[in-house]
Amino acid sequence: MVTLSAAPANGSTFAGWSGGGCSGTGDCTVTMDDAVAVTATFNQQAPPQRFTLTVQKSGLGIGSVTSIPGGINCGLSCSATYDGGTTVTLNAQPGLLSSFVGWSGGGCSGTGPCSVSLGGNTAVTATFRLLGILGGGSPEK
Repeated sequence: MVTLSAAPANGSTFAGWSGGGCSGTGDCTVTMDDAVAVTATFNQQAPPQRFTLTVQKSGLGIGSVTSIPGGINCGLSCSATYDGGTTVTLNAQPGLLSSFVGWSGGGCSGTGPCSVSLGGNTAVTATFRLLGILGGGSPEK
């Protein structure tokens, strides 16, 4: 009896056995009472799709935007590329005398963290406003 094991190289997958009474993806055990032909089939994996997440800032205020996983740490505008299906969480931090108004684009809204699951190139805008302007002249608490 001979036992065959398959180990795919990096970037490929083992699809399975055929011949010699073997099938599936586990080890293949063949009884050698005659000449036997066994085929191991491997498939090359396609590289993951990559998509760009672009963050822009708008408004009269100042602030920064960072991401988890890393890659984005914005001043005025920035972008980073991630594997498709990656969920990127954006966090906005208002600067001196500014407040964060909210998100738009990429399915994000409100003022909490923005989570974007990348299935294509995506643009998100973070809006900041200057305290005391366009808000009745008094700073927000």
